[in-house]
Amino acid sequence: MATRGTSEDFMNVCDRELGIDDFYDVYDEIKPLSAHWKQIAISFRLRINTINTIEAKHNGKVLNCLQEVLECWLKKDYDYERHGVPCWRKVCVAVKEGADDPALADEIAQEHPATGGATPHTRTTRARGA
Repeated sequence: MATRGTSEDFMNVCDRELGIDDFYDVYDEIKPLSAHWKQIAISFRLRINTINTIEAKHNGKVLNCLQEVLECWLKKDYDYERHGVPCWRKVCVAVKEGADDPALADEIAQEHPATGGATPHTRTTRARGA
């Protein structure tokens, strides 16, 4: 039985391993969800002590928290052998389940398909608060 937060919903999304060089691509996609940084961090399976340290370090500044979450995740500063390496599929799951934005998750999934390589980054304007 599939549980919430799994990648089964996004099997057609690119699962190429992402690294720190992909920071800005990922950040640009999920920046509008910065208020949900902690839920995203949990969905990425960062360690709770890492999440607490990020929160204390940035005193509630959500953009800074999100940036550090992405940095930790993309540098694989979590149990990636158990939870899987960073990839667009996991970004979609975090956006849908962690940040509760299935529409944005679907948009990201369409921009990063599993076959045919990456699609050109053509963005639609989103009217979302950060």
